[in-house]
Amino acid sequence: MIGVMVMAVMLGAPAPVSGWADVVALLKVSPRWGVTQAQVDVAKAGAVGARRLPNTEVSYGGTFQVAGTSPGNETTHELVVAQPFLIGGQRGARGRAVKREVALAEREALLDARDLVAEARAAWTSLVAARAKKDLLVAGVAATEKLAAVVKARADAGHASTFDIERAEAAVAQVASERDASDATIAAAEHDLAVALGVQVAVAATTLTVPSELPQVAAADTPSAQVAVAAQARAAADIEVAKAERWPDLVLQVGTVQGSGPYSGAVSVGAAIEVPWLDFGEGPVAEAEARTRAAAQLVEVQDQTTESTLAAARAAFEQRSALVVRHDTDVIARLEGIATRADAAYAEGRITLFERLDSERDLLDARLRRVELVVDVLEAEGRYRDAAGLD
Repeated sequence: MIGVMVMAVMLGAPAPVSGWADVVALLKVSPRWGVTQAQVDVAKAGAVGARRLPNTEVSYGGTFQVAGTSPGNETTHELVVAQPFLIGGQRGARGRAVKREVALAEREALLDARDLVAEARAAWTSLVAARAKKDLLVAGVAATEKLAAVVKARADAGHASTFDIERAEAAVAQVASERDASDATIAAAEHDLAVALGVQVAVAATTLTVPSELPQVAAADTPSAQVAVAAQARAAADIEVAKAERWPDLVLQVGTVQGSGPYSGAVSVGAAIEVPWLDFGEGPVAEAEARTRAAAQLVEVQDQTTESTLAAARAAFEQRSALVVRHDTDVIARLEGIATRADAAYAEGRITLFERLDSERDLLDARLRRVELVVDVLEAEGRYRDAAGLD
C-alpha cells in the first residue's frame, strides 16, 4: 500500500488513504518527517573531525647580516617542521562524545516526530468524526422525509392539516441544511490532514469506532524519558572530553639550518610541551560535571512527569469510554424505543406531529452527541499514545 501511495504522490495525484495506518505510513515518507531526521545527519557529521590529528606546522626563519663583519655566516636560513601529538586520549574521548551526540539526536528526532503524529492524529480524528456526523444527518434526512410522507398521506385522508405538511417539510429542510453544512467541515478536516502530511490525500470510507483498550507502556520507555537519559549520557561524555583536553599537546620538532659560509649546515631536533602551571583546565571539567548532575535530575523529573501524564491519559480514556457505554444504554437505546413507539402512535393518531418530530430529533441529537463522546475517547487515547511514543 505504501508503494501505491508514494507512486501517487510522485505522479502528482492524491495519495489513497483508507485508515490510520495509511496516514502514519504516508507521514513517515513525507518531507516534514524528513526534516525531523535531518538533525541526526548533522550530529553524524561531527564524527568527521572528532578523530583527526592536529596539522603539521612548518616555520621558516632567517638571519641576515646588515652591518659589521663576520668570520663565518653572513646569512642563515632555518626551516623547522613541528608535529603536535595528542597524548591524553583526546581523539577517543571526542569520538565517544560524538556517538552519544548522535544517540541524543536520534531520540530528539523521534520526540519531534511525535508532534507531527499528534497533528496528523487530530486531523484524522476530526475528519472521521465529521464524516460520521454527515452519515447520521443523511440518515436523519431520510427518516424525516419518511415521516413527511406519512404526514402527507394522513393529510390526504383528512387526518392532518396543510400546516402539518409544512411543519414536516420544514423539519426535513432543517436536517438537510445541517447535512449540507457538514460538507464544509469535512473539507476543512481533509485540508488539515493534507497539511499535516504535506501531500494531498484521497480518503476512502471511514468508520468511527471506540478503541477497546490501551497498551501498557513504562515511563522509562517513552520518547521524552529516553531523550533525558541520552542527554545525561551526552553530558557524561563531555566530562571525559574535558578531562582529556586538560593534557597538553606534545610537539616534536625537526629542522635544518643552512648558512652562507662553508660547513655551515646543521640539523635541529627538539620537543615542546605546554606547562599547565597557571591554567589546569578545571573550568571545562567543572562545567561538564554540573551539566551531568543537572541532566541526572532531569531524568528523575521526566520519569515522574511522564508517569503522571500516562496515568492521567489512561484515567481519562477509561472514564470517557464508560460515558460512551452509558450513553448507548441510557440514552440512545431508550430514545430508539421511544421513536419506534412514537411512529406507531402517530400513525394511529394518539400523539401529535410535534411529539413525533421531537422523538426523531431527540434521537438524531443523541447519535450526534455520541460522535462527540467517541471523539473525546480518541483524544484521550491520542494523548496517551503521544506520551508513550506509539502511533
